[in-house]
Amino acid sequence: MNPASACIETQPIRCARQSFGSLAAKYRNLVRSHLARLGVTASSLDDAQQDVLVGVWLGQAKFARRSSVGTWISGVCRNVASEYKRRAQRQRKLEYIDGRQPSSASSPEQRCAWTQEARRVGRLLQGLDHTRRDTLIEVALEHRAVAEVAREQGVTPAAVYARLRSARSLLERQLRILEARDRSHLTAIPNAAT
Repeated sequence: MNPASACIETQPIRCARQSFGSLAAKYRNLVRSHLARLGVTASSLDDAQQDVLVGVWLGQAKFARRSSVGTWISGVCRNVASEYKRRAQRQRKLEYIDGRQPSSASSPEQRCAWTQEARRVGRLLQGLDHTRRDTLIEVALEHRAVAEVAREQGVTPAAVYARLRSARSLLERQLRILEARDRSHLTAIPNAAT
């Protein structure tokens, strides 16, 4: 058994500080390939790898030895990869809405109206808390299965449905407010000209 492995498996508290380099050297490639297979983007791979290695190093004392070290590290990789994928999805979600522009065959007026509407929807979505926004976008816009979203978010499918209903309700309320504001603004314009 090599010293890094012995440190992790038998003496996690005493060896933790002195073994990070050994631990990183031993598991760096395994962690990196596992994170890549789990879907962490290339631009986030270095940071995610570091997060896993630091998490494993700091968590050695909590390792319950109910599984092998490799299985435990794989679990840490899954948790970190899940967080990085959620973070990347949150960043892409509003870009997804703004990125779907009408065809070039549409008139400049249509493209302008579409862009204004996309920005309006983006602002409305930004007004939601991240759990409702993520749920709404993943289920309603990206057409992902509720069970898959529930697994990813670590909740039950019923919780996903509740978040979806709540998000839709809040969006509908905000749309009614905006429409009322727009109507009152349009009726005020002719009065201002007289």
